[in-house]
Amino acid sequence: MRVISLAALCALAGPALAVEPAMLNDSRVDVLSFANSAEVVVKDLHLDLDVDFARKALEGTADLTLERLNTTVKDLVLDTRELSIKEVECWCDGRWKRITFDLGQADKVLGTPLFVHLPDGVNKVRVHY
Repeated sequence: MRVISLAALCALAGPALAVEPAMLNDSRVDVLSFANSAEVVVKDLHLDLDVDFARKALEGTADLTLERLNTTVKDLVLDTRELSIKEVECWCDGRWKRITFDLGQADKVLGTPLFVHLPDGVNKVRVHY
């Protein structure tokens, strides 16, 4: 496992790399990311990490509280780079429930997108690293 970058944990991403001219004027769009921050934003991040100095690694969870600016968005997409994702959960019905996720194709500049498939109404996810 590699050291987890805070930026990798916080960045929300979208699946498309295409940049429209109008996007360059939108402060919510990060052209060096898969970010779809015009659709979903992270309102709160809680990290619970264990440090293994001998292996130079971090393990733990990242809890993300989301605000869906686009209520029809189905995926949360996070930027990752050389991370080992164990599982992803959402907070629903008063408990943590495992949900599906997929890793996209790696890009040498942008890293690898993590697609978290969000059930309707979910606004909190936990990623296990």
